[in-house]
Amino acid sequence: MDKKVAALIVALVLSVTATTISVIALTQQPATVLTSNGLASLRSGIYTDGELNTPNYFVSLEVSPDGAISGAIDFIYQDGQTAVALTFLGSGQDNIANVNVIYSTPANVDPARPAAISFTWGANQIRFGECGSYLAQQGQFAPTCNFHYSPKGLR
Repeated sequence: MDKKVAALIVALVLSVTATTISVIALTQQPATVLTSNGLASLRSGIYTDGELNTPNYFVSLEVSPDGAISGAIDFIYQDGQTAVALTFLGSGQDNIANVNVIYSTPANVDPARPAAISFTWGANQIRFGECGSYLAQQGQFAPTCNFHYSPKGLR
């Protein structure tokens, strides 16, 4: 296991207070979320909003067959270090997920941050609407809010 994967696992486990998130994303096992008109593919795994090996936001996502969704949005720096921006838990249906948010910094930093957010998904991508309003811009790297599945993880 390389250092980036180990750091990601540690960050996720420590940031969720009452629930342990086991990151199936690291094994790249496909999973689905039930929809009213069949099954829509939403894979467990890593989704990134930038080029690999460059600073950008990424999402680690775990999807259960019953529609439960958990994950985190992190930032990866040029040196490979990561910082958890937020973690989330919730459920999805009809290509829309509604999740509760746990931030990595105290709520008093910005009390306007939402306690719940939603995202949509399509073929190998997820989109967090207006994520720039609740994700801190890391220098010149503002989030695009569009994350694409990365079959090789962060490599």
